[in-house]
Amino acid sequence: MRKLQCNDLFLLSEIVDLMDISIDYPSNLTDEGAQQRVGMDIMLKMAKSIYKAQPQIMQLLANINEKTVDEIKATPANEVLTMFKSILSSEDFTSFFK
Repeated sequence: MRKLQCNDLFLLSEIVDLMDISIDYPSNLTDEGAQQRVGMDIMLKMAKSIYKAQPQIMQLLANINEKTVDEIKATPANEVLTMFKSILSSEDFTSFFK
């Protein structure tokens, strides 16, 4: 899986908008516990509304894995979950929300 590139950020922005993800940041994000709570909040919000941006999410996964959307659709669920975890824990992704 490659790092997020400029075009990925536009697609990520569309996904966040479609999923209506907004985050209430605690005042002290340098606290590791606060960072974990924000991360969990993002993951829960995404899990609840992932269906709203399915085509865009599939395209993002295809882009960063350098595969086609059809190849991503045929990927076993556990591998897709691993992809999500990698994206969500990447520095590129977390800096997008700062």
